[in-house]
Amino acid sequence: MDPQQALTELIDAVASQDWNHAFDLSGGLQSWLERGGFPPVTLGPEDLGHHWHRTIALTVCQLACQMAEGVVEE
Repeated sequence: MDPQQALTELIDAVASQDWNHAFDLSGGLQSWLERGGFPPVTLGPEDLGHHWHRTIALTVCQLACQMAEGVVEE
């Protein structure tokens, strides 16, 4: 997996309200990160460290998943 590409696509999917794709991407990236995969660079410089970028990426994944579930269920 390319987590940087996955995060970019996830943000694009949320922006375009492609909720099924956002749900799939958020689940895939979250799974990657939880299995110990390296995180994408998120907000701020790369030298803030893996923990910083992992935490932000996981938060984005969780929020996107919640947004997608809310729309799909309605």
